[in-house]
Amino acid sequence: MQRSATMPQGATMPQRASGSRGATGSRGVAAPRGTTMSPGASGSRGVTMQAGASGSRSRSVAPPQGREVSGVRQDLRQIAKYMCKYGEENAVLISNLKLQKLMYLGQMKHLSEFKGAGLFHGVFYAWQHGPVLIELYNSLDIYGSLKIPSAEFKVDIEFPDAVGKFVDGVMDSYGHHDAWTLVNATHQKGGAWDKVFKPNQWRSRISEADMRAEFDRGLII
Repeated sequence: MQRSATMPQGATMPQRASGSRGATGSRGVAAPRGTTMSPGASGSRGVTMQAGASGSRSRSVAPPQGREVSGVRQDLRQIAKYMCKYGEENAVLISNLKLQKLMYLGQMKHLSEFKGAGLFHGVFYAWQHGPVLIELYNSLDIYGSLKIPSAEFKVDIEFPDAVGKFVDGVMDSYGHHDAWTLVNATHQKGGAWDKVFKPNQWRSRISEADMRAEFDRGLII
């Protein structure tokens, strides 16, 4: 009679990567070692990545299609490109000013819905006409109030389908508003921008905690 084999203490079963496909068909970004996937919109449990028994990394497991990767922030250029591509496909003009506000609203929404987890890496500063990602704004300044072509962003869209669906929801909710309506929406009294804005100062950082709290209270658009 043969004895069944037992796994060494601390060993983890290898798992097959199932990389979700992004908006352009690219494979999704796998979570780094030690990262825990937060629950998605459906409330299902995430996957915890662990090191194998030998100290080498275990194979990462991408979340199933339709689950938000709320613990992994995306490249802001990919999010911006996706928004501009949405504009091209839906006859919506996305200018530099409007893009800044859509990025801000998307970050606010994600912080609120995923318990403080941001959609992308980036710091917003309080400028006269609302929150701004300075590096992104400066790189697109040549377009002025004109439409920004998605081809301007020399990156591939590689995030999972669930992220694309989340951004689609942001664009469906706010993309049809003009830039100045969105500017006013980010200037609410006592809101995250209002708390730190000072005229003629360009380096007043907006707190993500305040962004989340403002969105939780409800936006007025």
